[in-house]
Amino acid sequence: MGVAKKCGKQDKDIEKLINFINENLGKKNVLVYFTAAHGISEVPGILESYRIPAGYFRHNQALQLLRSYLNAVYGEGNWVKGYSEKQIFLNRTLIEDALIPLEDVQKRAARFLIQFTGVASAYPYQAFYANDFGNGHLRKIMNNFSPQRSGDIIVTLHPGWVENEGTWLTDHNSPYEYDSHVSLIWYGWTVNRATVTRNVNMTDIAATLSELCKVPYPNASTGHPLTELLR
Repeated sequence: MGVAKKCGKQDKDIEKLINFINENLGKKNVLVYFTAAHGISEVPGILESYRIPAGYFRHNQALQLLRSYLNAVYGEGNWVKGYSEKQIFLNRTLIEDALIPLEDVQKRAARFLIQFTGVASAYPYQAFYANDFGNGHLRKIMNNFSPQRSGDIIVTLHPGWVENEGTWLTDHNSPYEYDSHVSLIWYGWTVNRATVTRNVNMTDIAATLSELCKVPYPNASTGHPLTELLR
């Protein structure tokens, strides 16, 4: 119910914005595009009622067991520093002081986590540090990887599985279609009524705006213009 109310208010806000543009600026003088940062998965309970595999990943329990495992292997210590957004951060200072190769701990932790129900894969830091994956789920994770900020192990869950976050019934931040496929709506200057059914990428927005404005593409641009909007 809370999500529905939020979406309803957002629709009203967009309506007010469009009305303001039409009444004060004119549709032909403004170009607006709407999109989203992410989609969202279905509530696991609903999927399970239709006998679709789904569930909740309880990362606090997983971390507790991981800490116990690393204590058994390397001795007592605070080997796990934290967890955020399906990323596990190891205590690199402790590992360095113990003269243990960081990569060894990352690989051990990843192999241990893959055993948990709901976990599809667990990748150690080194898998992304020096690789450039062509496509698929690994490419999506690579696009979100930062050597300075990302965790030592990155976990992905099976489709339909989400993290157990207290009051939240569902979640996002997955590489699956229900989470990564979002709307892209253009309105205003030069835009004709049309529906684009082919796959496009959010990186195409900058290239399209550059073509429409007749200016050079941004230096880091990797997208392609939406030709449907240029006709």
